Amino acid sequence: MINNFKLYAHIFGQMFKMDLIVFKKKVISGIFDLIIWISILLLIFTHVYPLLGMTRNFGEFWAVGAIGSCCVFEIWGYVANFISDKKGDRTIDYFLSLPIPSWLVFIRFVISSAFRTSVYSILIIPLSKLIIWDRMDLSNFMPIQFLVMFLTVNIFFGFFTLLMSTIPEDITQIRRVWVRLVFPMWFLSGVEFPWYTIHNKLSSKISYILLLNPMLYTMEGVRATVLGQQNYISFWICLIVLWSLIIIFGFTSIFILKKQLDCC
Repeated sequence: MINNFKLYAHIFGQMFKMDLIVFKKKVISGIFDLIIWISILLLIFTHVYPLLGMTRNFGEFWAVGAIGSCCVFEIWGYVANFISDKKGDRTIDYFLSLPIPSWLVFIRFVISSAFRTSVYSILIIPLSKLIIWDRMDLSNFMPIQFLVMFLTVNIFFGFFTLLMSTIPEDITQIRRVWVRLVFPMWFLSGVEFPWYTIHNKLSSKISYILLLNPMLYTMEGVRATVLGQQNYISFWICLIVLWSLIIIFGFTSIFILKKQLDCC
């Protein structure tokens, strides 16, 4: 059993190393894209939106939520690549033929996805602070809780990526899944509004419906660790919900993929 564990660990490490080699070629370009995206939107949200009646701190509010948004937009490319391979060249068959359990092959996809989104999203808070400086108040920042939530959010989106890759039958259906499922989940996750605003000022019934959206807990959880707990859903509630969903998404997606790829 120990020998099997060592073998599995070695093969898993080699697969992850291969992913890092591919990612290394794109990381600088990805960071440059992130800087452009964050800079333009943050400057508009911080200096233009207040002129239209938005609160002065909308920039910092949006910046913290951009961690989840970064993950959403980044993972969709991974979903497209996975589906293209699954329905095309099927290079995944090679990895499934290795002497390791098939579920480890899928977990490697999750870990690689989470690692890549982490590399980009960890830059958002310091970059935002540099851009808007005194408009971003970090006096309520809780570093340990932030690190825990940050890792949880990226792992969550890793498993969410795996689950989304089981839905489209082929690459032509990706846009449909994005428009009908992923985009509504993202936009209604509180990316531009806190949950308590809906609950206290619009409709408590609508706010309870929004609690069914998994992405809501990524936005609220991160904001609670950076901007303070007072105006957001409890850090602990977000953490428990996200890890519960990670387990559910993990078992569900691996079960479906095993059937789709006809592997054990």
